[in-house]
Amino acid sequence: MRTLVLMMVFIGLSLAGCVNNGEIEQVKNGYNPEEGTVNVQIQKKKNIPGLSSMNPQSAMGIYNNMIYYVLDKQTAYEIVFENIEGSHEKSILINKGKGPGEIVQMLALVVNDKQIYAADVAMQRVNIYDLKGNYINDYDLTNIGDMPVTIAVMNDKLYMTCMLKKKIIKIDLNTMSLEKEIAYESIREIEVGGEVMAGGIRAGEFQNQLVYVFMDYPIQFEIYNTDLVLKKIVTKKSHEKKNLTWGMGGNIVGDIAAMSFYAGKDYYYLPTGYHISGTQEPFVEKKPHIHVFDKTTGRYKYDLICEQLGDVKGGLSIIGEIDDTLIFHLLDIEDNFSGLVFVKNPIEKV
Repeated sequence: MRTLVLMMVFIGLSLAGCVNNGEIEQVKNGYNPEEGTVNVQIQKKKNIPGLSSMNPQSAMGIYNNMIYYVLDKQTAYEIVFENIEGSHEKSILINKGKGPGEIVQMLALVVNDKQIYAADVAMQRVNIYDLKGNYINDYDLTNIGDMPVTIAVMNDKLYMTCMLKKKIIKIDLNTMSLEKEIAYESIREIEVGGEVMAGGIRAGEFQNQLVYVFMDYPIQFEIYNTDLVLKKIVTKKSHEKKNLTWGMGGNIVGDIAAMSFYAGKDYYYLPTGYHISGTQEPFVEKKPHIHVFDKTTGRYKYDLICEQLGDVKGGLSIIGEIDDTLIFHLLDIEDNFSGLVFVKNPIEKV
């Protein structure tokens, strides 16, 4: 009898494990979008001299129907807020340095209705300011031996991806304590110009979810709930990867703009850009594409292409949306352009 009970308990635990694994939905998409390709028209472009040369799109966003971005000044970082017409609304200066509230190398920035959050990769911390730029507090990552890369904020929780050991960590902003962490499956060795996997996170404001996007083939993103429980994995078939090097030190801006992702009301928008030069093998795809996925099903629905941009020697990153206008950061080294591109979202009319 005892043996039978133990067997029943073992079977029950095994089934429970199967159910738990079954909660992770796998969505595998083909190479072509289900609804086809849509050419989009540029409404306007704005070159912005002085943007940080290191992942400027991670320090850009939308707040209160304003676009914000960061200018790298000699002694400070200037957070600029402007409306969609391009008129300046306000600026906030954050001094450079190693002291409290100062920043050595800003890598990511988030502004919400409560506060400003700035990731300093050099000092291994995330600084927190009020909406006037007054320093409040910081979260120090030196105790876990890592550096912040991208950040997102939801429901008084700070989420961030890290560069070395931790894939995603979750911080309680009320207590400034580590609440949960997900480590990389294996320790990564990052070499500038070498082949790497990287990732970025974005908050889905419309559905209380966190989206982790990979910088690798095939195109893949993971959807977590606010407790960092993985709920869905979405992939898209891609060309074979050959001789790929990371954009920081090589001749290519990677196959996917990992830290560029927008979770809209009904769709996920994921730009990709390819540029190979020198002795690297060419990819079939060179023009920037914006892959559009249905938020409910995870299906790859549309491929937005802007023929006006042509072959970009750089990359296209999505910042967000105001009304029916999608806003991107465009880096084109050949044209000496680093700034904003405004495109009318055509999906509602398709």
